[in-house]
Amino acid sequence: MLVEMFGMNIYANSLHDLINELDVLNYRVILSANPEIVQCINKNKIKFDDDVMFIPDGIGTVYAVRLVKGISIKKIAGIDFLYEILNISKDRDYKIYFLGARPYVVERAAKRAVEEFGAKITGFHHGYFNDDELDKIIADINNSGADFLFVGLGCPKQEKFILQNKDRIKAKYLVTVGGSFDVLSGSAKRAPKWMIDLGLEWLYRTFRQPVRIFRLRRIATFLIRTILNL
Repeated sequence: MLVEMFGMNIYANSLHDLINELDVLNYRVILSANPEIVQCINKNKIKFDDDVMFIPDGIGTVYAVRLVKGISIKKIAGIDFLYEILNISKDRDYKIYFLGARPYVVERAAKRAVEEFGAKITGFHHGYFNDDELDKIIADINNSGADFLFVGLGCPKQEKFILQNKDRIKAKYLVTVGGSFDVLSGSAKRAPKWMIDLGLEWLYRTFRQPVRIFRLRRIATFLIRTILNL
């Protein structure tokens, strides 16, 4: 089931359901939607069609849908989706490509995906590239035969990359994952499970990276937009 909010088609069931329904949902582009990203997309006037599905990657998105639509949905973090695909990739013979992060980070993330998950990583490229390299990167993605392209460039770069190039990329699924490669590589730590369960992962990130406090104003703007939708 999907619910429309902020002009976005947001997936409303569990991660388990999403994995099982991927082939029947017929959504090729899967973008994360936490409050900060929702506001980033709005601020940068990023346009997307109805063939784009958003996953509620943030407790704020979950609460907003519950408040405005009266529907209880499940939080699906982009990193959890990534890990689940890695978990099942060997059995389903998924080929995977990573795009994003610093050169040594994405390389370590790819190595760990192979060693710990048995995933078939058919290619990877760091996120520090310019427009002159775009054709070469897209050719590399296509030549890799990837079924899943995971893009971790941060908002709005990752959303723009996918939406502007989706017709040129042959991968079956194009997915944004933000800073997930940093966690997968071991370069960054994720919040403790108890904080994740309480919906406090954003607070943990703010403590770990104090510069994020200046980005919290987007959450305040998101709250105002939510209230105006009532």
